Amino acid sequence: MKISIGILATILFSLAACSPPVNRMKEGYTESYVIEYYSSSGIELSWRSESYIAVSIVPDGQTYGALSTDEAEIALYKAKCEAHNDFGYDRAFYYGPDTPNRFQDKDFSNIDIISDADWDDAHPA
Repeated sequence: MKISIGILATILFSLAACSPPVNRMKEGYTESYVIEYYSSSGIELSWRSESYIAVSIVPDGQTYGALSTDEAEIALYKAKCEAHNDFGYDRAFYYGPDTPNRFQDKDFSNIDIISDADWDDAHPA
């Protein structure tokens, strides 16, 4: 009885290992490291603790990348790859909910934060 349970467990584990991950939805090919860009409508700042401010990107729902079929989106993607010299990877990829190598399309190097309210008497706006 123990041997048949062991054999059954081995078969089940083998079958589970051979099945593709659930999150693989589409397969594609790209010459770039970045698979997809997403645009944003802005950023939001929020307090996380007394000394920590979180900066979050507010996506607007538009994406473009290696799987785009619209000519305008393909042109945007190629222009962004060219601007960042993002070529020479030559690889296949799987695209799904947990796809890595997705980046926002806004290029910025710093953020100036200006307050419209005093922090306290010693730190006016």
